[in-house]
Amino acid sequence: MANNTTKSLSDWQFWQNHVQADLEGGQFVNAATTLIAAGPPRLSDASKGASASAAFGAGNDIAFPIGIVENFGLNQNKMIQKMFEIGSKRAYHIPGRTVGALTLGRILYFGPSLMRVMYAYYPRDKFGTDGIYTLANIAGPDPANIARIKDVPGYGRNPDQTQPVQNTDFFINLASDLFDHPLGLLVYLRDAANKAYGAFYLEDTYLQAHSFNVNASSILVAEGVSAQYDRLVPINITTVPGGE
Repeated sequence: MANNTTKSLSDWQFWQNHVQADLEGGQFVNAATTLIAAGPPRLSDASKGASASAAFGAGNDIAFPIGIVENFGLNQNKMIQKMFEIGSKRAYHIPGRTVGALTLGRILYFGPSLMRVMYAYYPRDKFGTDGIYTLANIAGPDPANIARIKDVPGYGRNPDQTQPVQNTDFFINLASDLFDHPLGLLVYLRDAANKAYGAFYLEDTYLQAHSFNVNASSILVAEGVSAQYDRLVPINITTVPGGE
């Protein structure tokens, strides 16, 4: 450990030394070295019966990177029951369940909208008879076990029509039964020196709110979602491509 590092209270010299050991600039994790990707509801879906880590092997892309993300927030809250007793001023604490939620903000462009990319795993042929969506499918659950959508999330045109197909990847209808199905989110972190730091997967994630913001003083249109997930699964980064 470096000599100019504070190792204990006795050698604390705030006017001269750092508290943390000397850090190189490349050791910091930042927004540029964080990747967020959408995938199937569970890692077991992606790995198709193999171990969760096997889903990240060569050629097994199970998540679709979400681009143009401006902000991402993750919150975890554990329920704590405080219990008092007569005859004492002290209290007991009983831990309960942990609830997780997330928010994600993104810029709108001519291409897949935010809600579309988050459901990248959903088979495109399940979106209704007139729906054709250009986003490539990724590995996920068996399509035979995935329901056909009745209330479409966006407008699609049948390829047999003579009218030209415009952007069929604009999903805007949160009331669609598509969003009654869960998705998964992968978050992968590296530092500025491209060294893998960590990764985790949010299973059984449901969208609960969507925002669409247009401002006269801004040249961009912003989308945002908030969601809740069932379980956070840490991932062994040595099994992720480039994570050694």
